[in-house]
Amino acid sequence: MTTVSPSPQGQMVPRSQSGGRQLVTCMDPRINIDFLLQELKLTSSTSYIIRNAGGRAKEALRSVAVSQKFLGTNEVYIVHHTDCGMANNSEEGMRKAFYKKEDLARTVMVNKMEFLPIRTTNYTESVLNDVDLVTYHPLLESTKVAGYIYNISTDGKDSVQQVYP
Repeated sequence: MTTVSPSPQGQMVPRSQSGGRQLVTCMDPRINIDFLLQELKLTSSTSYIIRNAGGRAKEALRSVAVSQKFLGTNEVYIVHHTDCGMANNSEEGMRKAFYKKEDLARTVMVNKMEFLPIRTTNYTESVLNDVDLVTYHPLLESTKVAGYIYNISTDGKDSVQQVYP
């Protein structure tokens, strides 16, 4: 499920203060959100933060569209990260992990879900795919889109690399 965190206190950010920015990223707790916001020159009080498995734009589209139409946002920052658990998977492989042979109702439910794996460890490619989705989606008008890769480091020195534009 996608969650939208408008501010650290969980209170709605007034439209006039929203700054028109949305950040779509993964729910992985290794992403230091304060560091990421600092690197992108955003703040938690002026940005809508949307987190989901893999940081996939397709799952966030409804939230992005609603935020643009009703809250006045027009900038979307898409951030995928290295060592993502959604990477190098297939839709079919992820479905199989949820199947239970003896439970037909569960199988039907799983088949209706879209897991949206990244399918590769080429994070530039996955970010650019999501950038294209947002850029050309008919419900998202006049959207400025930027794409980044958050590099998770084992030595505590994470970094953020811009890959679009």
